[in-house]
Amino acid sequence: MSDDTLTDVDDVEISPAARTFVVTATGASLAAFNLGFDLGAFENIDHRKIWAMWVLCTVALVSSYLVRDRDYRLGGRWRLALAVPSLWLVADLFFVTSSNVAVVVLLILSLGALPFAMYIIIRLVAGDFVSLTARLRVALVVTALVVFAVGWYVGDGHPRFLSCRDFARAGEFVPANCEP
Repeated sequence: MSDDTLTDVDDVEISPAARTFVVTATGASLAAFNLGFDLGAFENIDHRKIWAMWVLCTVALVSSYLVRDRDYRLGGRWRLALAVPSLWLVADLFFVTSSNVAVVVLLILSLGALPFAMYIIIRLVAGDFVSLTARLRVALVVTALVVFAVGWYVGDGHPRFLSCRDFARAGEFVPANCEP
C-alpha cells in the first residue's frame, strides 16, 4: 500500500455546507444524547442541564443586543422567548417554593425557549448554517432527534450497557434499578 492513499483524504476540499452540517450535527447530537440518556436512566433532567439552558438563552439574548450584524436581527418575540428562562429565575427569587404555579409555568416555557436559543447560537457560531439547504437542515434536526432517542434507549436500558460501578466511578447518581 502506498503512502498516496493516506494523503488523498488530505487533498479533498470540504465544502462550507458539509463542514457546517458536521460541526452543528455533532454538537446538537452530543447534547441530545446527554438529555435522552438522563431522561431514560433517571426519568428527569439534571439540574446542570437546566442551568446550561439558562446560559444558552441568556447568551443568545445578550448577543442579540450586542451583535450588530444586518444578517442577525431578532424581533421582540424572539427576544421574549429567550428572556423566559431569566424570568423563571427572577420569579423563583420571589416565589421560593417550587410548587408555585408561576415558577412551574415559566420553567416549562423555558424548555420551549431552548430550540430558539439553539437556533440563534447555531446561526452565530456556524455562520453558514443559514445557507444550508432545507434538506440538510431537516437532516440535522432528524440526526439530533435520532441520537436523542438512542440516548433515551441506552439510558432506559442502562443495565444492559453499564454497571452500578460505572455510574459511581463517574461521580454520578446510581439509578435505583441499577444492577451490579
